[in-house]
Amino acid sequence: MDRQDGKDEDGIEIQIASPKVSSKEIRRASRFSDEIDSMIKSDQKIRNKTVTLLLLGTGGSGKSTIAKQMKIIHMKGFQNEERIGFIKIIRQNIVDAIQTLIKGANQLAISIKDTDALQRIISLGPDTLDMSAGLEIEALWNDEGIRKAFQQRNQFQLEESSPYFLNNVRRFFASDYVPNDQDILYSRAKTNGVVEIPFQIGDIPFHLIDVGGQRSQRSKWIHFFEGVTSVIFCASLSDYDLMLEEDEQVNRMDESITLFEEIVNSGWFKRTSMILFLNKRDLFEEKLERVNLSVCFPTYQDTSSPGKKDPSKALDFVSQQFLAQNYNKRKVYVHPTTATNTDNVSRVFWSVKEVLLNSA
Repeated sequence: MDRQDGKDEDGIEIQIASPKVSSKEIRRASRFSDEIDSMIKSDQKIRNKTVTLLLLGTGGSGKSTIAKQMKIIHMKGFQNEERIGFIKIIRQNIVDAIQTLIKGANQLAISIKDTDALQRIISLGPDTLDMSAGLEIEALWNDEGIRKAFQQRNQFQLEESSPYFLNNVRRFFASDYVPNDQDILYSRAKTNGVVEIPFQIGDIPFHLIDVGGQRSQRSKWIHFFEGVTSVIFCASLSDYDLMLEEDEQVNRMDESITLFEEIVNSGWFKRTSMILFLNKRDLFEEKLERVNLSVCFPTYQDTSSPGKKDPSKALDFVSQQFLAQNYNKRKVYVHPTTATNTDNVSRVFWSVKEVLLNSA
């Protein structure tokens, strides 16, 4: 022990013992202090850096729905003025759906009994979308021929959200209608160009970039490849029996797998975390009861009877088809999702956030 000399308040000399610290202990303490400082600086660096997420995938994979969810979950949702702006989009989605079913019925040589409603709906324009139009659409949606065409909808290009809207036509055409979150999530408008959404989780800034997934839009993708923290690739599970809108000779699932192959092996993303959203899980599980996965993957075998299908087996099979394209065996984080389900997306995105921060 070292001793320190001094005097008390009465002038009496005293000696105080202090612990002797070796130079080795001083160096250890200094090193520990430096490590703490480094950790604090590293943590601060992560929190000060914007996390840039690039949403990629084919058209109709659900990318834009994921983007809408970020606004709902992390940006206080849609304001009333924004909701009003979706009324026209939703009503047009309904008109497009019923007109597509009419064309599909004609294509399949299915007769439609309600010819009066048929003629009026064919001539509907954007300025005539009122309740009277809604009632005409409702009548035709209940037509036996239209329902028969709907059962064969995989043979033409019908939006998967169509039943959601067609089953509630009167609500959507009411004069006082204001879209709720679910209506907005189910609405469909093709992404032309780029949609950028900045948001904050805690004190961490995020920047989400959603680019159009149609073939004609993909040439623009490369402009956003640099400086990306993570790529979120969206693939629609329910696309396995559908054909591309741009080329009806190409299966949508095949197109998605081919596109994922390009992205996951791209030199642009060697140091970028890769996340795969297998989206539309709800529609996938429902469709498996009607359409065997083997229509897209002949090697897939499922001999179980309707009502006893194993969706987890089918989901795992599809997941492996995507991961088989990962030639460099890099880490890919796979998340089955239902983009229209806010709770599901919130949970998945929390996992994504943890992955991004832990790998930063």
